[in-house]
Amino acid sequence: MNALSIRRQIVALWLVAAALRIWTALHMAVSTDVAAIVADAVTFYHTGKLSPVGARIVYTGTNLPGSLQDLWIGIPLYLFQGSVRAAVIVMSVLISLALALVLKGLRELFPQAPPRALAAWIFFCPWGFYFLELWNPNFAFLYGVLFFWAFLRIQKSGDGIAWFAAAFSVISIMQLHLSFVIPGIISFGMVARRRFRVPWGWIFGGVLVGGLTLIPFFMHLDQVHGGMIGFVFDNFYWNMSKLEWIPIAVTRFWSFPTGDLFRFISEGHGYGRALKVSLTQPGGYGVIVAIATVFISIYTLYMMWFSARFEYRVLRHWKRSSPLDRFVAALPVWVSCLFLFSVKNPAAQTLWILMPFSFYPMIREGYLESSSRRHVILAMIYVVVSHSFGITQYVNALKHPIGPLEARVKAAKQGGPALAPDEARYLELFP
Repeated sequence: MNALSIRRQIVALWLVAAALRIWTALHMAVSTDVAAIVADAVTFYHTGKLSPVGARIVYTGTNLPGSLQDLWIGIPLYLFQGSVRAAVIVMSVLISLALALVLKGLRELFPQAPPRALAAWIFFCPWGFYFLELWNPNFAFLYGVLFFWAFLRIQKSGDGIAWFAAAFSVISIMQLHLSFVIPGIISFGMVARRRFRVPWGWIFGGVLVGGLTLIPFFMHLDQVHGGMIGFVFDNFYWNMSKLEWIPIAVTRFWSFPTGDLFRFISEGHGYGRALKVSLTQPGGYGVIVAIATVFISIYTLYMMWFSARFEYRVLRHWKRSSPLDRFVAALPVWVSCLFLFSVKNPAAQTLWILMPFSFYPMIREGYLESSSRRHVILAMIYVVVSHSFGITQYVNALKHPIGPLEARVKAAKQGGPALAPDEARYLELFP
């Protein structure tokens, strides 16, 4: 099959995944964080005044510096006459484009990998459908993908544009999420290694451009609780209680190319609640869902085994491994140790910007090379079944408070469960 035909098939896969991603995003439950972030952006849309700070860090009462959060939602609101739904669609499309950039980077790293299988894997990865809301970790993820592209390009040629993109990404993530420390440390390591001449002009340019949205913060520093010093010292300190979370952080990193079992079985997540509802359905449907759940569990662990095997191989043959192998193997270990200095637990959104790097161990360990026809069929079943819980969540929305907001509103008007306060607040923002 020629390259043009393969490229068309990859584009078709991307379009299907992007459409499913938009549909999923428009039918997700609303969290208090998302409602507050959207409310701030709507205020900016109506008043034209940027907030000097971003999201509130609930653990310490401080705020992230900068106005970037308002712009991420406010610009689509200006472009589409205040439509929050349009902003959700824009966010979903941008995430789909970011995953296409991940595919491009991994294809350059592994030209021998089957392109269609790699594209289907990245575009339909369940984790790519968990985080689609107008939420800071999702904005940060877009910069994380840009940093991933810059990192690969720096390893290859060390050109100035890549350094600019890396610096721009770090300073932008700092305004959106505390996980900016991770790409910051990686960038410092690349500078210290000095494999190529470090173009300081490009780096400072990236910092300056990314820092433009910090201007309102510094202009109103006297009005910001704690200021920059408070932001740093309130959120970063020695916290020995996080020691038990280190193994969780490592396995969370391994799960990004596969799926998160906790989200499928926990009642704290919509998927888990939908699963519980599905298991009680009559007519054998519950049995089918139970079998599918067992399949998801086994296949997820099977996929994660490749990452664990890669980790073991590199640690055992450290000196003989390539520098990139050593970097990726060490990445989840030292990143998990960073939580000893953080107020935050290693939740998925904290590590989400590392998602592009997480595919590397499995591909390096030959996951795609071992893909016989049976293997591909199992992978496609995995994708279909994993997303079926989202569909089940939608179908049961009128009976159970786990579905899209529009269905919840309809159910509330018909005497069903009342809307949660954050859902009601979010609904008021829709035109």
